[in-house]
Amino acid sequence: MKITLPKVITIKDINMIEETPIEKRLPYNDTYSLLRIGADKFRDNDAVVFLPMGITEEEPVTWTYKMLLQNINKFANYLNSQNVAYNEAISVLLPNLPDTYAVLYGSEVQGIVNPINPLLEVQHIASIIKAAGGKTLVTIAPIPVSDIWQKSLEITKLCPNIETILTIDMAKYYPFLPKAEKHLGETYVEGRAINIIDYDEVMALQNGDILESTRVIDPNDIASYFHTGGTTGVPKLAQHTHINEAYMTWIMAQSIDIDGSTGSNFCGLPLFHVNAFFVSGLIPFSKGTTVILAPPQGYRAPGLIKNFWKLVEKYKIHSFSGVPTIYAALIDVPLDGCDISSLTYGICGAAPMPPKLITRFQNKIGIRILEGYGLTENTCVASSNPYAGLSKVGSIGLRIPYTQVKIVKMNGDNYIEDCYPGEIGNIVLKGPGVFPGYKEETRNSGALLGDGWLNTGDLARMDKDEYIWLTGRAKDLIIRGGHNIDPSMIEDTLSEHEAVELAAAIGQPDARLGEVPVAYVMLRKGFDLTANGLLRYAKEHISERAACPTRIEIINTMPVTAIGKIFKPSLRHLATEYAFRKILSEVGIKFDISFEDDPKHGDVVVLKLHNPINTEKASKLIGVFPVPHKIC
Repeated sequence: MKITLPKVITIKDINMIEETPIEKRLPYNDTYSLLRIGADKFRDNDAVVFLPMGITEEEPVTWTYKMLLQNINKFANYLNSQNVAYNEAISVLLPNLPDTYAVLYGSEVQGIVNPINPLLEVQHIASIIKAAGGKTLVTIAPIPVSDIWQKSLEITKLCPNIETILTIDMAKYYPFLPKAEKHLGETYVEGRAINIIDYDEVMALQNGDILESTRVIDPNDIASYFHTGGTTGVPKLAQHTHINEAYMTWIMAQSIDIDGSTGSNFCGLPLFHVNAFFVSGLIPFSKGTTVILAPPQGYRAPGLIKNFWKLVEKYKIHSFSGVPTIYAALIDVPLDGCDISSLTYGICGAAPMPPKLITRFQNKIGIRILEGYGLTENTCVASSNPYAGLSKVGSIGLRIPYTQVKIVKMNGDNYIEDCYPGEIGNIVLKGPGVFPGYKEETRNSGALLGDGWLNTGDLARMDKDEYIWLTGRAKDLIIRGGHNIDPSMIEDTLSEHEAVELAAAIGQPDARLGEVPVAYVMLRKGFDLTANGLLRYAKEHISERAACPTRIEIINTMPVTAIGKIFKPSLRHLATEYAFRKILSEVGIKFDISFEDDPKHGDVVVLKLHNPINTEKASKLIGVFPVPHKIC
């Protein structure tokens, strides 16, 4: 069986790869098989090197591939001993720890894993767990430096389906923390008996050498429920099958030149997100690569960013994945003589990255940034600038092999026709990564178009070389530094105020975070309210801090379409103008601003400077925004 693909340099290479059906190439059909193959081949290699403090001076916690597979087996065997059904969810509310890998992938062996962002608010997490419907929650034991345990208890009150809580005591990694023992045992929550169990105690009782279950995983069995649709607002659970995840792991491992001989992979992004779940989990583990695991706070760990180049040198880091804010922070950290020759590339795909930041980073640090595009509904990645080929800065690259990508014209949820090269339209996908749908069947309308096609809701154009260029989002998600925010969360809250007639939330360009949420509000007649008053109201009533608007502007008339729908492009123009004026006015640059609909780049900001001598200075200042623009 041929499983090694030729290097992708142009779209012709992808077409040539696809001449062989994927069924004849794919070496595994489920996640456990790919992990077992990796562990059998690389059993004595280091799989996970965990840095509890994120510094070079500490002694790391290391799991070999043999230990990784044993711990995955143990957790799967524990679930089997508790009669967890194959179609039952295990909700996971954990920071990044070595045990997180065992819980995530062990859950997929026996049931369906449901990874959840611990930073979400209690009500939001509870709604995800209720939608998943499982009986088991895995979280951390109470510690003074985290509120995850307290959240877990509150969540359990809202989730009558939860019967068992497994807790991981982080004191085993941090000796300065007190051991958390008093929380264990049977506890009554809202009159229900909840069994709280120590994770390490039950793991010690399990056999790690074999799987005790007789289950034969069907490739079309559901492996995971990932919440999507924004990190605020009503959740949607995207279902991934085992074949979805097996395909994504294999094709990306083939595409990004990663194996045990090339060096290690750094994981600083959270494992509850598909990016790290694959790029810093299944993909390197399938190829014998060592994952250098950052502290539980990830890139936010104190001192990690300033010590990053030292870590690269010590652990021979080959690649890492980050959001634009991480790259913006790293570019200002001096190398101070560190040997970073092992570092080959960084991956960015969670949020749009300003082209000038990519160029600056590549020129200063000397590595490539592989910008791509992905979405949970396509398991992870849909396109990427090719590792071995040309990276077109600002594009999201070529489609990955066996994933079809078209740019099409849509009328609502209805397909009209394909776009010609360079024409803007909706991105639609088809291939083995496309999910079978949301767990909530009613949410599939408009997403699944029939015949296997997925409507991403994003807008783009495709050039003559078949590189894809995002031009906007038909979805209105606001992406704040990689944090997805559903604008309806803001709009619904503001609309509940008695003085508010209409409210619309959009993303305003931001130099550091890419976008920040702002809101435009039209007041009801007879009411007199200030923007500051509304901001205070928003902060008091929006539970997710990241979703609180950074600015609210009261307007006399809300722009609407002919059928009365709020016309957000006009508001985006207002917010973009505000951001540009703020950054340029601070240095005394005067200009006129307008917007034009460019056939290649979509909505483009056009600046006409009053004094052309300021052109270079203005270009440098506004280059921090991931917004197409030109100066004339």
